[in-house]
Amino acid sequence: MPNIQYHQSGQKDANGHDIEYGIWPGTSKRQDGKVIKIGRMYLGRVIDKSNLIFFNSTQGLFRFNPSDHSCHEVEQETHVFDVPAGETGNAISTLRFGGSYFLGKLLPGIEYKSVMDSIETKKPDRLNALLHYYLLSPDADMHSNVWFDKNFAKFLYPDANLYSQRISEFYETIGKDDATRIIFLEKHIEYVLKSTDDECCIIIDSTGCQNACGVPITRVSRHENEINIEYRVILVVQRSTGLPLYYEIIKGNVIDSATLDRVRKTLENLGLKVTDVLADAGYSCPSNLERLILAGSDFMMRLNPTYNLYKEAFKKAPLLRNPDDSVKRIIYRNRHVNVLKIESVIGKDKETGIDQKGYIYLCLDVEAYHEKTARLLRGNKARKKPLTEKQLAEAKAKLGVFAIVSTRDLDEKDVLAEYYLRQAVEQFFDYAKNYAKMMPVRNHKVETIAGHMMMSFIATFLCVLIKNRMNMMDSSYCAVPDYFRDKISDDEKTISIQAEKGTLHLVMVQDPLKDIFESSPGALFSELELVGGIYFPEKKEIQRKKSIVIDQPHKNASEFLEAFGLNFPLNIEILEDGSLIYHMKNSAKETCSRALAFTRPLSEEELLKAKEEAERKKQLKKQEEAAANVTPDTSNASNANSSETKEEGKENAEPQAQPLPKKRGRPSGSLNKKTLERLAAQKKMEEEGLVPPAEKRGRGRPKGSKNKKKTEPKNEQSSESNK
Repeated sequence: MPNIQYHQSGQKDANGHDIEYGIWPGTSKRQDGKVIKIGRMYLGRVIDKSNLIFFNSTQGLFRFNPSDHSCHEVEQETHVFDVPAGETGNAISTLRFGGSYFLGKLLPGIEYKSVMDSIETKKPDRLNALLHYYLLSPDADMHSNVWFDKNFAKFLYPDANLYSQRISEFYETIGKDDATRIIFLEKHIEYVLKSTDDECCIIIDSTGCQNACGVPITRVSRHENEINIEYRVILVVQRSTGLPLYYEIIKGNVIDSATLDRVRKTLENLGLKVTDVLADAGYSCPSNLERLILAGSDFMMRLNPTYNLYKEAFKKAPLLRNPDDSVKRIIYRNRHVNVLKIESVIGKDKETGIDQKGYIYLCLDVEAYHEKTARLLRGNKARKKPLTEKQLAEAKAKLGVFAIVSTRDLDEKDVLAEYYLRQAVEQFFDYAKNYAKMMPVRNHKVETIAGHMMMSFIATFLCVLIKNRMNMMDSSYCAVPDYFRDKISDDEKTISIQAEKGTLHLVMVQDPLKDIFESSPGALFSELELVGGIYFPEKKEIQRKKSIVIDQPHKNASEFLEAFGLNFPLNIEILEDGSLIYHMKNSAKETCSRALAFTRPLSEEELLKAKEEAERKKQLKKQEEAAANVTPDTSNASNANSSETKEEGKENAEPQAQPLPKKRGRPSGSLNKKTLERLAAQKKMEEEGLVPPAEKRGRGRPKGSKNKKKTEPKNEQSSESNK
């Protein structure tokens, strides 16, 4: 077996010892008359020769095993060494600054860093730096080291090693034990429920992630008539906010309906008592409906056409095409839909044997019916053996018809709006696959897939949170979480929270933001990434310390940060121990908090009610002001009768409105204090027969007089006429 070759670099370390570098020579082989090297490997700087520990920029600190040529990462804390000059970057360089600065301030500001700390890892810097990379760069993990070297994140997380080999090992570390995921989700659910309105109404759905790498969890899956080799991801989101609560990876051939009851029980063990379930047709089967009824949970699902409950309701489908008074015609998102509400037995409580009554909302999408009918007729003509009239009639009867089952008694006009709240989970999948690297899957082990999915879940959670915050409809009417409701001040504009360093006052009402942020999370971060910085290394000749000078931020990026109570610094000073000192503008204050980040828009109906209530209060205030300005009648007759009716009407008198507080300033037409004193002194002198002093003439020409330029021409004309 060949031995490791060591070479002197000619440099000295901090202790004055020579720095050595190691090379694994591999083996030699003669091929086509030439000697070629097989397995030659550059090991890097020698850190511990006896234990074969080396350091290089690609693999970091590792232990080399000559028997199988493998490299195993070791903790840097156990081998402290100084990095030679030139390996840390001692040249002036430009950095991408805005995105990493925002995320670095956001996570501790909204207190989500405490949730991420529940992920047990010896590399927290790598965890945080990877989260930045997931959100700020669309590239594959193999390019993460290039991104990290030119990003401000390397100053926030200096111990993060983002080379591709290290990332795979990190995924495997956090994904090898499913208990790590459960502990993290328990903290995450607790965090979301305390930060929002404690709603335990959930939306559940699943999506497929294609992977043909031969991973054991991938299976041939047929979902919505599509066949793929994939694993599936189950997701649960909060209905009111669209924020994700739970995720789970399952094999690709597991059907959705088999997972609902187990997911619900898992959520209950994690502290989420499910009170309402909104799901697609894949989860609606008789056994699931009965289990939800037994658990006392409301639900709303689209019925699967293969079950008897749908077939019984479908017998009334002809009423939808020829509607009578029992059918309601509604318009939802510019589509005409006929809805028939049917009260029916939807399940049975197996413990008591009592039938559970609910409602089936049978719907016909009129436009879809006509479009599909035209397509059916065109396709029938092209068939070698066209369908008979009876077969055509049976096929047409099913077109555009669908049924929704629910335990809730809803008005027909509200059914579709309630059901299509499930698009929040579809939006999560869209964000995860397009902005948080859920797809494509480039992992070859179950453990690395599990670690990758955890990072993608956290990144997508932040995407949804940011989108909720930026898409405020009207900032004057913000939903206030129950967690902070008892801390709102009397003016209903600030929230006071007791922090470690004293009381923290948060502003609840923010200025409305531009529509530019409503496009996508990618557009949000691209605005921040346009703000860069220049890194200046230390230079003793001109007494320059390590620092980063920030570019002048543009308006959109500044508004983005202000929405979360943050501001860009002017420059950043880097101390010898690597800590950062931010130099802000004098008036800049950072108020990033959970209350501010989770402020979300109201629905259109809630917003309309809030505005109506504000208008009602405004009108009431005007009436009170008008009543306060009415002058009371002080005639003798009124005074005479007042004493007689005072006692008589005392018992029946209605409570009078409280007088409004006195406005600032003197009433119109009144005299000030000095004028009143002067007039009083003048009157007293006149009564005593004294001549009051002449009033001091004010500045300027007396009223009605004319200036010299106007009078001189007239005098000249009069003198000429006299001559």
